[in-house]
Amino acid sequence: MASERNFSVKPYINLREKLAQNFSAHPQVGLYLRHHTAVIDKFVKDCAAFAKVPPTCAIAALGGYGRREMFPYSDIDVAVLTPEGLSQADQTAIAEFVTLLWSLGLTVGTNVRTKAETLKITASDITAATAFLEARWIYGNKALFKDTHDTFLQELDSRMFFRSKMLEMRQRHQKYGDTPYALEPNIKEGLGGLRDLQVFLWYAKAAGYGTSWKEMAQAGLITGTEAYHFTQCTHFLRELRIRLHLICGRHEDRLIFDVQTALAKNAGYKPKGSLLPSEALMKRFYLNAKNIVQLTQILVAAITEKLFRQAAPRFVKSIDNVFIARGDILDIKSRDDFRKDSTNMIRAFVLFALHREFKRMSTNLLRALWHERSSIDTEFRSNPINKKLFLDTVKLRYGPYHFLKNLNTWGILGRFLPVWRRIVGQMQHDLFHIYTVDQHTLGVVKYLRRLSHSSYAHEYPLCSQIMNDIEKPWRLTLAGLFHDIAKGRGGSHSELGAKEVKAFASNFGINPQDADYMEFLVAQHLLMSTVAQREDITNPEVVERFASKVGNKERLDGLYLLTVCDIRATSPKVWNAWKYQLLTDLYHSTLLCLEAGGEPKTRAGIFDEHRKKACELIAQTGMTEDVRDAFWKELNIVYFLRHSPQDIAWHTVELAGCSRSQDPVVKCRARRKGNVCKVLVYTHDQKDLFARVVAFFEREGLSILDARIHTTVHGWALDTFLVQDKRGRDLKALGASIEKNLANVISSAKPLPEPKKGKLSRRGRSFPVTPIVEIERDESQRSWVLRITCNDRIGLLFAIAVVLARHGINLATAKISTLDERVEDVFLIDGPALQNPEGVVQVENELIDALMNAA
Repeated sequence: MASERNFSVKPYINLREKLAQNFSAHPQVGLYLRHHTAVIDKFVKDCAAFAKVPPTCAIAALGGYGRREMFPYSDIDVAVLTPEGLSQADQTAIAEFVTLLWSLGLTVGTNVRTKAETLKITASDITAATAFLEARWIYGNKALFKDTHDTFLQELDSRMFFRSKMLEMRQRHQKYGDTPYALEPNIKEGLGGLRDLQVFLWYAKAAGYGTSWKEMAQAGLITGTEAYHFTQCTHFLRELRIRLHLICGRHEDRLIFDVQTALAKNAGYKPKGSLLPSEALMKRFYLNAKNIVQLTQILVAAITEKLFRQAAPRFVKSIDNVFIARGDILDIKSRDDFRKDSTNMIRAFVLFALHREFKRMSTNLLRALWHERSSIDTEFRSNPINKKLFLDTVKLRYGPYHFLKNLNTWGILGRFLPVWRRIVGQMQHDLFHIYTVDQHTLGVVKYLRRLSHSSYAHEYPLCSQIMNDIEKPWRLTLAGLFHDIAKGRGGSHSELGAKEVKAFASNFGINPQDADYMEFLVAQHLLMSTVAQREDITNPEVVERFASKVGNKERLDGLYLLTVCDIRATSPKVWNAWKYQLLTDLYHSTLLCLEAGGEPKTRAGIFDEHRKKACELIAQTGMTEDVRDAFWKELNIVYFLRHSPQDIAWHTVELAGCSRSQDPVVKCRARRKGNVCKVLVYTHDQKDLFARVVAFFEREGLSILDARIHTTVHGWALDTFLVQDKRGRDLKALGASIEKNLANVISSAKPLPEPKKGKLSRRGRSFPVTPIVEIERDESQRSWVLRITCNDRIGLLFAIAVVLARHGINLATAKISTLDERVEDVFLIDGPALQNPEGVVQVENELIDALMNAA
């Protein structure tokens, strides 16, 4: 528009920049928000005047803008209230006004409605009602605004408003992971964020309890101490959000890894002990969020009791001289009881775990707990009664997880077990954990406890069966609680954690046999995952070594369950059906080895066993022995050792009838669990075949999880790949596409493309992994093991394959392990280039160059 070109936005941009500079020099949160709101107010008024918005209309600020909390890149949310029957000229003026608002470069949210339309939408839409609750007149017809807003407040049902906001908050928490302890939390929308605080200020305003924490305390809804802590928590988040916006130069409410270091430096954080400035900042954030979670739970209980007063529950029962049951609420008779005897604090959580009929704790109980928890001291920790209460509750069949979780939520666990306090809010600077150490640990305990309950038996039936057969499953709960207790100290956290659980067992009177069991599990909690994902578990020597370290079935059972739950609690991206299958296969193989007295099977024994089982499976298909044996003549003992009987039977059925075909044969077999396909490739062996197949899979968006490479006696490639589709495509159609298109790619034998420069993900750039390449002889001295660790990126496996092909290196097996953004791949290889040290060094150097070729 011509008028827009004549409207100068430069003065407002200059004012915003000056405010940012002033804040950087003198960070006064309240002052910045008020002054920035005033700048936006002037901008909106000037836009309205310039566009000639008719004086019969009213312009109001909504939401955060309405309550004068304009952060650097907050949205400009405004409502235009109009009389009935606007003229075309007035409509044009309002449209021009809205267009002008966008010229400042901020996101704009507007609605244009009459009084009737506004009241109708706010009566049916909780989001619209919330925004209009904080509406503030800026320009135009003040009487129209006041009349509309007053009517809205009169018609607002505070009970329904609170109920709707609680339901909305629950949905929001689920959307953002239902935890404040994510490593990249959203400080506005996440649990323990600004929005959680605003919800209660909204309710207080709707119900007439005031518009600030101080006024809520004066109204008796919270105590003065609670109001002080609410104010401090709010101030911390507001300051953090202002700094975050200014550093990013955009509307950004996530504490993403990219900015955590810069944000910590900007906020003045210094290294503290072993903590980096960014870790110190995040630890402060998590403790602030935890305080908000505690305070809001108290406030929810207080509002619920005040707002939804009902007749006294029919069931009121005195539990003892301290606690009372009021229906499904656990209450305390006197708030002084925690001060008189601090043991009652831990008893509250014990009773809550024992009595599953309790749904929540009363406001009085929570408030007393929050105010008295600081009295937990050395005497409390050394009290044998408290130790016994803790241990007895951990041993319960139902309730240990929620008992530990609630103790942690209310800050009791870290005070009772000082070693736990060190990991509260402790970040994990790696590419696969998505929670702090304490929250990951509680996740492990949760998954362990789920295995004890029949309602979850369908998830992992074998694990549930093993758990129910285990004696004293509480030992696993404690091993889970301590497995990462020494994270962040430097050195081996497994070894240090084993010492901590040993000290705990001694302090709490646990017998030496049970203590040894827990110590073993903590010390070796990474062992099974490492062997399953990095070694060839079809190799009997690998299984025998693992079995010798485990020693017996009891330890194997515990280690298997702890490993499964540890990986599950790491991240949904890390845990998958393939990893579960690897662990389960290793469990079964190790169990057989232990039952055989730890004696490894001979190569001849495994050869005979695989042939026998494969023969039984093939016979069920109706294939004759002559056809089967004719195909098997092309296979040697190595093939039978490296493939399962099921795969041998599948290969035979698919290939025996076309073993003399000159065209490539590609067959797929889908497995819906984990969304994976097994792909069989049978063709004349050709140079660069592995690289060509890898390039095809990467182009099709398929991740290779495992590869078995074999060359038959007559020189044909018989390769099997396990691939995973992360796009959720129909596996039957995908399999048909792979069979057709991969066969065409192999037949064409076109020159390989040059490896492209892969781009690291945002998280990968924040946590770069120094590429590690190791080539060494395997224990048989017949082949070499290539181990690669680096950041994941598109085209990585193809780049590795090209280097191997360039040096004529043959691949026997490949185990591709991706831990979210971190790759830990293991290849079994051989070739003339590896026969001398110089050749090995050259291959390693070229692989490192290929791994570092990332944007």
